[in-house]
Amino acid sequence: MEKLRWIKSFEIGHASIDSQHRDLMECLNSVINHADEGQGEDAFTACLTMQSTLRDHLQAEEEILRAARFERLNRHKESHRHNMRRFSEIVTSCRGACKTSDSKGCLEELARLLIDDFITGDMDFKSDLKEKGVSRNDP
Repeated sequence: MEKLRWIKSFEIGHASIDSQHRDLMECLNSVINHADEGQGEDAFTACLTMQSTLRDHLQAEEEILRAARFERLNRHKESHRHNMRRFSEIVTSCRGACKTSDSKGCLEELARLLIDDFITGDMDFKSDLKEKGVSRNDP
């Protein structure tokens, strides 16, 4: 699978959130690298690292949104819970695929989940943070 590239449209304008999003993309690219090299156990370990990184990111993002008094925080938190459940399901169901180097479908699901969170989920608060002066206005 082709590695993901960061594009400007993923940016929220909040330095911490954008940095964490880049870290998550690098985690996924690490999974892809290991899978492409036939290193199934390492790919699965990288998935677990990504899962931990995602959990930390979602908690940090929720704290930023809470501090900014984001009106739709509860809905956003529910989306995060859904994404973590889905991520766990994918990782659990794909463990065998990682070991047999048949992980293309799993990698595509992880990529879709990550990009959906960046674009669909987080664009919901992008303008709100800008209006409140919590993020920069240029992305």
